[in-house]
Amino acid sequence: MPIASRRKPHARAAYEPVCRDYFLWIALAALAMVFLVHAPALGYGYVYDDHAQVYEAGVDSQATLSNYFSKGWGPFGAAPVFYRPLFLIWMRLNYMIFEGSSAGWHAGSLLLDLLCGVLLFLVARRLLNNRWAALLVALLFCLHPAHAESAVCISSSSDSLMGLPFLAALYCLLRAGVVLNPARPRHGKNLETESHGWGWLTLAAVFCFLAVLAKETAVVLPVIALLFLFSEPGADAMRRTGRAALRSLPLFAATAAYFLMRRAALGCWMAPAQQHLPASSVILTAPLAAWFYVKAIFWPVTLRAYGDPVVSSSFSVPGVLLPALGALAVLVALAAATWWALRGGKVRETDGSRAAWLGWLLLVLPLLPAFNLNGLYYGDFLHGRYTYLSVAGVLLLLGAFFLTLREYGRIVLGASLAVALLFAACTLLQQSAWADDDSFFNAAYRAAPRDQRMATMYALQLDAAGRCDEALPILRTVLRDTRNDSIPWAALGDCLRQKYDLGGAEYALGQAARISHDPRIEQEMQAIHQMRLNGAQRR
Repeated sequence: MPIASRRKPHARAAYEPVCRDYFLWIALAALAMVFLVHAPALGYGYVYDDHAQVYEAGVDSQATLSNYFSKGWGPFGAAPVFYRPLFLIWMRLNYMIFEGSSAGWHAGSLLLDLLCGVLLFLVARRLLNNRWAALLVALLFCLHPAHAESAVCISSSSDSLMGLPFLAALYCLLRAGVVLNPARPRHGKNLETESHGWGWLTLAAVFCFLAVLAKETAVVLPVIALLFLFSEPGADAMRRTGRAALRSLPLFAATAAYFLMRRAALGCWMAPAQQHLPASSVILTAPLAAWFYVKAIFWPVTLRAYGDPVVSSSFSVPGVLLPALGALAVLVALAAATWWALRGGKVRETDGSRAAWLGWLLLVLPLLPAFNLNGLYYGDFLHGRYTYLSVAGVLLLLGAFFLTLREYGRIVLGASLAVALLFAACTLLQQSAWADDDSFFNAAYRAAPRDQRMATMYALQLDAAGRCDEALPILRTVLRDTRNDSIPWAALGDCLRQKYDLGGAEYALGQAARISHDPRIEQEMQAIHQMRLNGAQRR
């Protein structure tokens, strides 16, 4: 008996309680909901490194297109260790169109995130063969609080800029003959034999090339394609291996071309080490990082844009064992739920098993580069936005579970709507952190009080506002952990000067001048020294 005939007559009615003629209107309502949640960002200004990157885009407005492919790039004026020509071109296009209008820049970032949601809908639609489940996946993707930074922060749009061609490449792979549902013909064709050949694969390679030019994380795309194509049913293991290798070859070729271009521009295949932690510290810190990303994906009710960059140099129960057990427990529970959904063909009849497989690949592989701590900046290696593609993977798993529970359609739809509303509320609250510099540094410091860079910037904001009583303990905490940074020393000197502690101010500014050799700091130190002498003479 065909699979379709074994379904309960009422199952589909329960699963789709709304007339299918209303799908377009509901999809438009979902799109409007996403826009309304993110709309306040159109009134935000520039935050933190937005100022520098918008300024750099203006400076480079006279550069030729080849300049972006022949040089590296580094944030905050750092050494050019990244090779992201597509991101630089995106910034220049925004400057050409909007110039100094922050509303236009924010609109561009929001558009990228919305387009990623549309592409994820197309991918989920072809995998799950159910547009309601695909719409749920796309809606939760656009509303997920972990994406708030990528959607509303101008300088963090590299993740969505990379995600757009990344998801487009996956969609092209699906169109290149990947089986959707062999049991159900579509438009008079048997999907088991449907194939669009090398045209779609070539287009997938083009999108793969654009993705790696936007951000280095996309280098995992060919591996994802290879493993995903290997799961294609209908052939023995040897034939599937050869077919997967052949079809993923254009993506590997596109990635190899990227590495050659990177080598020519930067003189290195991979980014040089930004910090030199021993391998033991990298391994011992991995559980803490994994637990942070698990919370960012599965419990995003608080701001996860930044995490405390604590490096574990030795084994400890709270710093290593407990985070490892927590992350492992979540992954084991998710794996058990996946196994339950797949057992007995519960999901296979709609080919949701392949959606679950792709979901796991997207959950794990794009996060692996984030565990290379030596390739990231010191004190700046935990960001919730690194889970951009991993969230898409988890939501594909959710789409497969959605099909498994089709007989509980109304309950599942109600629960899904509740999650969407929760995500919308959390995103609406969390994205306000990027409204202005004061809000951003305050929120970042509260989210990651041991992040020395964020703590220093927050103290500088307090110093500029004349709130030195609040800034002083933060600066002293930062300087207790690192004494070779001139910025907190200079801020401490300025605060002590405002508190009329001239001796302490002279010492702090002297330390800042010794480290930075900045003549302005030396002049300020000499002025305070002269004030002390004048005061002593009057006494």
